[in-house]
Amino acid sequence: MADPTTPTPLQQAFATLAPSQQAALAAILLQQIQQGIDVQILQLALDVAQSPDNPYVLGLFRSIYVVAATDAGTTINFRPNSNSPTNKSFPIGLKDTYTHPIPWAKAYLDWPSQPGKTITLVLFANGDFRSGSQIQALTGGVVVQEGTSVVTNNNVALGAAAVQILPVDNTRKVSTGSCDSAMRIGDSTVTSTTGVLVQPNEVITWKNPAALWAIPAVGSSGTFSSITER
Repeated sequence: MADPTTPTPLQQAFATLAPSQQAALAAILLQQIQQGIDVQILQLALDVAQSPDNPYVLGLFRSIYVVAATDAGTTINFRPNSNSPTNKSFPIGLKDTYTHPIPWAKAYLDWPSQPGKTITLVLFANGDFRSGSQIQALTGGVVVQEGTSVVTNNNVALGAAAVQILPVDNTRKVSTGSCDSAMRIGDSTVTSTTGVLVQPNEVITWKNPAALWAIPAVGSSGTFSSITER
């Protein structure tokens, strides 16, 4: 149990203020308490940009919590106390919290245009709030598009010397292929004892636009077949 005689962070910070500042701050806090203003909820539509030169101004509060937003990429810029260019802003987004020992007299918000997006803030006049929530950014798998068309390459017969099994292709996203016998792959200098050994019918993928060469492993020959996505 906390020692009731130990000053809270707010009391410690309050003690550092000049008497006139203490009186002014106490009057504001008392007015808020009397008016029942301890928690405020504010939803902002972000369709239209809010310039740093004409920011959205918040009144006195101690803690700010982003309780909701359209998605994890929805953010606004937060600048406490002063809107001076020397007082740098920083982005806040979903589930972020920020608390200060002494309530801010004002804070300034700006944001770029984010059509269709909203963000909801909770302001605490006296509370020291910390969010226990976490963001689940993904509810399923990540889908990565690897090309919009599929091209079947001609079968390439492997012989005694290295042959090019995939040509130079700057539009290639990925090529997938296999050989019906063991082979070694690499650049044009690959030999039957160097390069990467690929076992029969083992599938390889090639995402490099450069050419790929192959040669049968010792005592092997075969045919390489592949498809390319562009």
